[in-house]
Amino acid sequence: ATGDFLWEFKTPSNTSRAAFAGRFAPTTAPSVEPMRNIAIYGDKIFTASGSRLIALNARTGAVVWDNEVYPHSLGYRYTAGPIVVKGKIVAGSTGCERYKKDSCYISAHDPETGKEFWRTSTIARPGEPGGDTWGDLSPIFRAGGDMWQAGSYDPKTNLIYWGTAQAKPWARFQRGSEGDALYTNSTLALDPDTGKIVWYHQLLPAETHDMDETFERVLVDHDGKSSVFSMGKLAILWELDRKTGAFISAHDLGY
Repeated sequence: ATGDFLWEFKTPSNTSRAAFAGRFAPTTAPSVEPMRNIAIYGDKIFTASGSRLIALNARTGAVVWDNEVYPHSLGYRYTAGPIVVKGKIVAGSTGCERYKKDSCYISAHDPETGKEFWRTSTIARPGEPGGDTWGDLSPIFRAGGDMWQAGSYDPKTNLIYWGTAQAKPWARFQRGSEGDALYTNSTLALDPDTGKIVWYHQLLPAETHDMDETFERVLVDHDGKSSVFSMGKLAILWELDRKTGAFISAHDLGY
C-alpha cells in the first residue's frame, strides 16, 4: 500500500567455489548464483539457494523450512527457483556437467514441510525407456540434462513442461556413445501427480557443439492449436503440440 520496507532475506552463501570446479577458475566463481525467479503460494514465498529449497513466511521473511534437496558437495545447484503446480512446489536442478553416480532431476515438494513427493531423472538409465540411447555406458558416465530455467504448467492439459540441456561432455566422441542420449536437449511433459514423463520431444539428438535447448517453455493458444514454444542457442523457434509433443514447425531466425 505504501512501498515501505518490510523485510529482507539474503540467500545463504553456501554455493561454494568447489561447486563450480571444472566450469570457472577459482578466482572468478561467484559465491551465489543468480536466482531467476521465486514462487508464491498460500502464506509462503519459495526460493532456492545452492542445492536447497527454502520456504519463507511472506509477511515476515522468516524461514519456515530449509531443505537440502541434493548433495551440494557433488556440485548440484539451482539456478532457477521453483514453480507451484496443484499445491506442489516443483523445481529442476542443474550441476550435472561432472560425472557422479546420480543425475539431474525435476522434483515436487510439500509446501508446508518441503517433503519430497516425487523426482524424475532427465537422464535415461540402463533398462529404462530410452536407456539404450546411451549405448552401454554405465550411469556414472551419463551426464548432462541440466535445467537452468523454471518450467511451465498448463491446467488444461494438466502437464508440466520443462526443457533440458545437452549431454555432457559436449562432444559425442568424448561421451563414447553415438546414440541420441535421452532425455537431453528435449522438451519434457510430466504428470504433476506422479512425475511420470507423459511425452518427450528431443529437439537436438546427440548434440555435440554445446547448442543446448534448456530455456523457457512458452505456452500459446493460436489458430486453433495448443502449442509449446521454445528457443535455444541455435536461435530456432520450435513449436510442438503441447498435448502430444508432436512437431508442428521450426523457424530459423539466424544463428
